[in-house]
Amino acid sequence: MTKIYITVLSLITVVAIMVGCFIHIFNRGHFSWNIGHSKAVSDTVALSGDVDTIEVDIKYAGLTVEYGDDVHVEYNLPESYIPEIGLKNGVLSVVMSNSIRIGDSGWNDFEIKIVIPEGTELDKLDLKLDAGNIEMSDITANDVKIECDAGNIELEGIVADSFDVDVDAGNIDFRKITADTVSIKADAGNIELRNCTIDIFNADADAGNIETHDCTITRGSVSTDLGNIDLDGEIGDVETHTSLGIINVDD
Repeated sequence: MTKIYITVLSLITVVAIMVGCFIHIFNRGHFSWNIGHSKAVSDTVALSGDVDTIEVDIKYAGLTVEYGDDVHVEYNLPESYIPEIGLKNGVLSVVMSNSIRIGDSGWNDFEIKIVIPEGTELDKLDLKLDAGNIEMSDITANDVKIECDAGNIELEGIVADSFDVDVDAGNIDFRKITADTVSIKADAGNIELRNCTIDIFNADADAGNIETHDCTITRGSVSTDLGNIDLDGEIGDVETHTSLGIINVDD
């Protein structure tokens, strides 16, 4: 009877989280069901100068950060959602001031791509996104901070001193990550790591599974309210806890 009660309570919690995320995303400014702005504009903004920091604050779009031959930002967005893009004193900024409107089709086609010169080592990478997926590979940075209200995060081959990732609703997928410290918080979504090398790993999922595969982790803590924990690899002193789920840790 107690188990059934906990299960029902956990499911109510998940629904509450998802509703809360919806309200948070679509009530941050002007709210409209109007259609007619879904026609996208594509352009490339060329920039000049060294890049030490990337700061992104956008409402809705798929976001990609990658290496290339020069510094530029590509986008495919509705005209009223084109962000302010600039590079000053080593800070590359992409800021979208307009809030989200829903009711249109084709949102999945809207995207922003940030390109920096090959071999650039960033001091800071700060990404804030209301809704949309984030993809990034083979970037080197001292500090990486990611906040996403709704969307999946896929990172591969990133080398960093510290990661701080906070997602309200969405899956987090880390592959071949090397870092001193990784902290991940997911309200609703799975956290999965493959072939990662991490000194301190802290992860917390309110509703979702946490898994590592062939990872080397020295110490840390992993917990879920509703979800399984499966840590595979060379796992050191890692504390684990789940309110409702199964725990499996390699010795």
